[in-house]
Amino acid sequence: MLTLPFSLPHGVLLDHEGDVLAQVLTGTGAHWFAALPELIDGGMGHPVTRWRPAVGIRPAIPCEANSGKGALALHHNLPVMKFSTGVNGGFVATDVATRVTRFTLAVIYAAPAGDARTLATLSFGTGEERNIFFLSHAEGVLVAKDRSGGIEAELACRLGEERFHLAMASWDGNRLVLTQDDHRIEGRGTLALSETPADLFVGCRGHRRGLTKALGAGLIGDVILWPDQALLSPDSPAGPAQIAALGSYFRWRY
Repeated sequence: MLTLPFSLPHGVLLDHEGDVLAQVLTGTGAHWFAALPELIDGGMGHPVTRWRPAVGIRPAIPCEANSGKGALALHHNLPVMKFSTGVNGGFVATDVATRVTRFTLAVIYAAPAGDARTLATLSFGTGEERNIFFLSHAEGVLVAKDRSGGIEAELACRLGEERFHLAMASWDGNRLVLTQDDHRIEGRGTLALSETPADLFVGCRGHRRGLTKALGAGLIGDVILWPDQALLSPDSPAGPAQIAALGSYFRWRY
């Protein structure tokens, strides 16, 4: 978080940067879920029944395995979606894309109480044949990978930090780029079933009960999915402007 040596009226800069980001994202096909009370049905101390997008048209609702534990909370006086270790409090936005031949997934999160584990997941296909791509924070490593073993990248990260992080994964059909804050790594590979309709899960890996080892104590401020853009690829024409807007929003707000 950026610290200034003087006081400013509450929300002046934060609201401005959020508005700029919304303007940049509008019309791109992006889905932006921000943990803001005005976008969430339920509120502090109550089960969340719907999470409306700040940009996009698909709301997120509790997944089938959600036990009512995903809740709005505060971290450093900022609203976050709070998850609990071993308990499914996840959400799903269905049909966020008809096919995903490239994408970018960004998550702003903190993990002061231990592993955040699953941050966000893209699910392709149906039933036991489905494939998933997920971002996960566990045991000092940020991982981006798919279940079929087609693509994977890892970054070392510290455990138990109070501060927020901006994690991004971008895949252009071959190159997977994973970043967190100022760190970056690349991998290569394919993503099975990516040309089928996709759902976006937040805080879990799917509807199935169990999988408690994948459920952590993450605090999620924002999740953004660009279904048709690999913003971290060097040939992305829209990448610099959108990454700059997201970076400015992250620096001022968090």
